[in-house]
Amino acid sequence: MRRLVIAAIAAALIFAGCSTAGSSPTLAPNQTPTSTVGAATTTAPAPTATPTPEGSPSSSPAPTIASTPTPYPTGAPGAEAFVKAYENALIAGDYTTAWSMLAPAATSAWGTLSKYTGDRTAFMASAGKVYTTVANPPATLSITEWLKGTPFVGSVDKAKAVLVQVNWAALAKNNAGWEMWVVNPTATGWELYEVR
Repeated sequence: MRRLVIAAIAAALIFAGCSTAGSSPTLAPNQTPTSTVGAATTTAPAPTATPTPEGSPSSSPAPTIASTPTPYPTGAPGAEAFVKAYENALIAGDYTTAWSMLAPAATSAWGTLSKYTGDRTAFMASAGKVYTTVANPPATLSITEWLKGTPFVGSVDKAKAVLVQVNWAALAKNNAGWEMWVVNPTATGWELYEVR
């Protein structure tokens, strides 16, 4: 019985010490602080970041994954948008991108990217940066007629391809101031054939 009473008193003292440990005692003006057993006033260390092992989930937000580019629309609007993207690449001096937009059969006519870049650089120096486009321009030859005699005539889906004419404002009074493109749809997207 006596042990039970001692244990109860000890438990009450420990409980009392724990419940006042977080509070700061109020001291009278002449009073000095005294230490109390079980009521340590040490500052808790600031939490530190624990490294997350590889492969385990973390609480930080997941990075945004870049979406795949939106494909160009089909039909005349998509063909015209693709030609504009090509001409804008030339204006920006991004000949590698422009080259990649040409059909493989069309790039073989140029031979190399270096030859293509040299020719297009000279052309762009006189063509400027302002142009207009017209999809399926009226009063022109048909796609079949534009392709007649070209080495890539068999590579084009004539039923779905679109003609796009480009007119360069700086060369408006010059015969070299306009281009005609056959824009061919493929399983992987559009490709360009210059026919004029």
